[in-house]
Amino acid sequence: MICVRTINITKIITYENSIGECQLAEKIRKKEGGIYPVTRFGASDCRCTSHLIYAGN
Repeated sequence: MICVRTINITKIITYENSIGECQLAEKIRKKEGGIYPVTRFGASDCRCTSHLIYAGN
């Protein structure tokens, strides 16, 4: 059985290099009340849980 879920990307946030990617991911997660849906996504070169954040309703 194949299960396919469809998602829609509703916002992409870009940034200047004033803070690093790790700090930015955590800042956005806290501000938006988000969770990390996929462990280690985009974070293979650091110790972060993930850089992919889900902030759905």
